[in-house]
Amino acid sequence: MSELERLRQLLLAPEQGELQQQRAAIEALQQAQTDLPDRLPEMLDQVESSARRDALHRVLAPVVAASLADAVRRDRRSIVDALFPIIGPSIRKAIAEALRAFAADLNRALDHSLTPRGLRWRLESVRTGVPFSQVVMKHTLRYRIDHLFLIERESGLLLHRYTAPELPDLDADAIAGMLTAIGDFVRDSVQSDQDTESGLASATIGEHLLQVCEGPRAVLACFIQGVPPSELSAHLRTALEDLHGDQDAADETFDWELAASRRLGIDALSQLTGSDPEAARPPRWPMILLLLLVLGLLGAFGYQRWQRAETGERLRAAVTAMPGWQLLALDFDGLWQLKLLRDPDSGPTAELADMVDLQGGRIEIEEQAFLALDEPLVAARARRLLQPADGTELRFQHGRLQVSGSAERSWARRLQQLGPWLPGVASIDISALTITPDAADLARLKALQADVATRPIPFRRGRSQLEPLALPAAQALAGVLRELLDLARSNEIRAIIRLRGWSDDGGSDKLNADLRAARAQALQEVLVNQGIPPEVLLLESDDQGLGTPAATAEVQLDPAP
Repeated sequence: MSELERLRQLLLAPEQGELQQQRAAIEALQQAQTDLPDRLPEMLDQVESSARRDALHRVLAPVVAASLADAVRRDRRSIVDALFPIIGPSIRKAIAEALRAFAADLNRALDHSLTPRGLRWRLESVRTGVPFSQVVMKHTLRYRIDHLFLIERESGLLLHRYTAPELPDLDADAIAGMLTAIGDFVRDSVQSDQDTESGLASATIGEHLLQVCEGPRAVLACFIQGVPPSELSAHLRTALEDLHGDQDAADETFDWELAASRRLGIDALSQLTGSDPEAARPPRWPMILLLLLVLGLLGAFGYQRWQRAETGERLRAAVTAMPGWQLLALDFDGLWQLKLLRDPDSGPTAELADMVDLQGGRIEIEEQAFLALDEPLVAARARRLLQPADGTELRFQHGRLQVSGSAERSWARRLQQLGPWLPGVASIDISALTITPDAADLARLKALQADVATRPIPFRRGRSQLEPLALPAAQALAGVLRELLDLARSNEIRAIIRLRGWSDDGGSDKLNADLRAARAQALQEVLVNQGIPPEVLLLESDDQGLGTPAATAEVQLDPAP
């Protein structure tokens, strides 16, 4: 070895040793990683059998779940193909079991449907609200006591046990200790201070129902398969009470095993579970009473239906007989509900309940308006719309409205306007009607007649020409006359307007007569120009009218109002 090599070895020996160790460790890790697939099953078996088994499960559970979910998403068809041989038979078996159970329940329900016991169960279903099939299952489903343990309450020692012959033996002492511990836990941690006797009463363990009955000195635990009746718990408690009574009656050498064998043996268990329902037949009088009750209910129901039908017929007859009513629907739902068409001029529907003698008046009526063409209703409709006076009579027959008596002219015009539009009225006969002027028009005519008499038209002394200052008075007089003539014409009254001229004082008779005639004629010309018909104007020429230079008008009405 050269000096250089020795110097290198002296200076770098420690570092080279560490490098060789690290190289060896890396090679070992690479070899371990290469051999990991071969050693992984053995490593998993070792961990599975060690105390770290639960930790391995917790670590692998999320990974396995995520891997399975990813595999299902990536290749769902392969997963389905792999599970099909397992899922298919399982589904078919579950469906077959469900159908078999359904068929058995259906057959059992049909078998008990028309029997006295089935009728009794059906009444129980109606009374409790439980479906009939569940009631049948409750009474017919078989149950079995698989295990029964009598345990001393204080020490937890097993006093007596029973196991069905076809079942394997259980560790009775362990079960007795477990039940005692559970009972102590319930009493110590759940019960209240006032409740010192409560404990475990029942529990579900797998397919078994555990019923526990506690006594002062012993506890009776019963493992039941199936659905037991509610009476079984009372029977078990009675048997436990009988055991305590036997101990109280015995001396200090009471043998719990012997007494329990007598009270809880095979014969006693057959009594606890009850005999076959067909063995003890119930007496016949409840069935006879039930049949009588059913017949009574049917009779009452039939009578109620008949009475309801009779009431419906009376309602239909009453509606049909009433003019202006048309029945649309009739129904009964606790109260009578009617839907009908009603003419506004027909009778009120509030009296319908009294018309048919409906007890309690339980009736509800929905009305829809319509117009009926019955003769009394057409006449009533005409009276309501036309509103005739007391002296006017209306009668309707065969489509003709006959009007008689007397009526004012305004009402007659109203009749001519509205009568042809009345529903059901084909014609109107007013041959027997006396038409009189309206009272208001007559009063107005009298007032206008008096007003005309108070409107003289002045003239200048000795003149027969109308002065411009008197023209407005003449025009106003013409307006009053026009209103009077129109009002008289509408009431068919003939109006004559007499014009008279007045002369001045003094002068000869001939001169005064000519002056009066000229002044009357001048007023006539003005009135004609203002629209007064000349045929209604009559000039008066007499020797009266001295002393006033004017012309006057006087209205004569024929007939006089």
